[in-house]
Amino acid sequence: MIFALLLPAALPATAAPPIPQPTRRDLAAAYLAFESAMHESPPRPEQRAELNQRFDALTADFFSARISDAIRRLAELTLSLTPSALPVDLAARSVRVRIVPQVYCHDPAGPSPSIELSALFDTPGAEAFTAEVVLRSTADAEREARFPVTLDFVEGRVTSCTVPMNPSDFALPPGGYSVSLVPPGRPVIDAGWFVVTPAPITELRASAASVLQSIDAAGPQARELAIVRSRLSTITDRPGEEKSALFLTDPLARLNEVREEILAIADQRRNPYHQRAGTYWRTLELGDGRVMPMWIHAPGTPRMLGPLPVVIALHGAGGDESLFVQGYGKGRIVELADSAPFLLVSPSTLLFGSDPAILDRLLDDLAHDYPIDRTRIYLLGHSLGSIAASGLASARRETVAAAACIAGFRPLPPNSRTCPILILAGEIDPIFTPVALRAAVESTGAQAPIDLRIIANEGHTLIVGECLPQAIEWLLGHRRLERTNP
Repeated sequence: MIFALLLPAALPATAAPPIPQPTRRDLAAAYLAFESAMHESPPRPEQRAELNQRFDALTADFFSARISDAIRRLAELTLSLTPSALPVDLAARSVRVRIVPQVYCHDPAGPSPSIELSALFDTPGAEAFTAEVVLRSTADAEREARFPVTLDFVEGRVTSCTVPMNPSDFALPPGGYSVSLVPPGRPVIDAGWFVVTPAPITELRASAASVLQSIDAAGPQARELAIVRSRLSTITDRPGEEKSALFLTDPLARLNEVREEILAIADQRRNPYHQRAGTYWRTLELGDGRVMPMWIHAPGTPRMLGPLPVVIALHGAGGDESLFVQGYGKGRIVELADSAPFLLVSPSTLLFGSDPAILDRLLDDLAHDYPIDRTRIYLLGHSLGSIAASGLASARRETVAAAACIAGFRPLPPNSRTCPILILAGEIDPIFTPVALRAAVESTGAQAPIDLRIIANEGHTLIVGECLPQAIEWLLGHRRLERTNP
């Protein structure tokens, strides 16, 4: 059901302003679009070498803080996988779309939301065109609002403009809305989300917090209260641009989940995380004021008939706890967790790898909620995550059944004892080269059961999505045995 009136676009500016500083959210959107293109149009084997080389080259832009260049290269890679791509498609992907405010509570006396358009990168030769910004209800796909926008380019850069949205012109019920930019006759470009709330989000959050305050914080459910407080802390009407736990999902959806969790604790004295299925974000208190964020994915409850293997997935440098569940291979590991099945935990690598005792604390915490198989605890890492995983494979060899290291490995002291380790190395990885990894394995010695495999045509990062099935199958084939040697 169309419930919008078409509004005229604002007049374009006369000169191209400087490109706004791209954010982590902008980069994440471009990367997720690329992973979606890889999923929808898998490259042929002969294409993978070039794709890997181009992707690894743009990571140098990222680590050198050339974020705009990295986003442009990601857009070009995405379009290289898109059938019949046209120059207008790159121009459209150079446009940042923001609904301001992103979290909106209708107030007849207050300002209306607006669409703000600005440049992410330059596209030389781009010409003006008219597109639509589409808001579509996540609860009812037929409910949408469309706003025409005229995109003008000066010296290859889209000019910034603002398109007003007048809520009195259409019925916009509370709920979440996807936002997309749709050039005429061209593929839809995801531009994030927009939320309409029934009351200011600060009031809704305060109401939930007041219920929490009525529960004894030192009582038998102190642990569950700490988890729900951390989840409530992510709910804000200003989600920001840097923390993925905030900008990847809308706060109203999270608030509805948290309300259910609070009621379970307050009214039913029930643990809301007991055998909870699906994917959700939470934290683990480490002491000394440290809190480790992580995503958990548990297969559906019908599969929770016995102890579950646990796979702890550790992301690479520059990423965060969302990278495995949302990014690598378009979150391919979540599908693998459902089919195997196993319990997936994806924490912050920097925190998790800082102290081997955190592994022990994490497993004890998970055991409160899930039936875990202590003989089938696995580590999976990429790059920096592989360094952490290989170190823990030695430091906690009596706890970990096996570790899989993708595009990385931490050289261990000669004759180190470890649990079994699989190293998957990209043939053309410019960071952890096969030569360097082979030398690291040889220096460790025969005490460590290490299986090094060189994967043809793969580089440093795209190898993760490609090799996840192989890594998971290898991990699940191991079970921790009692070891007599310390």
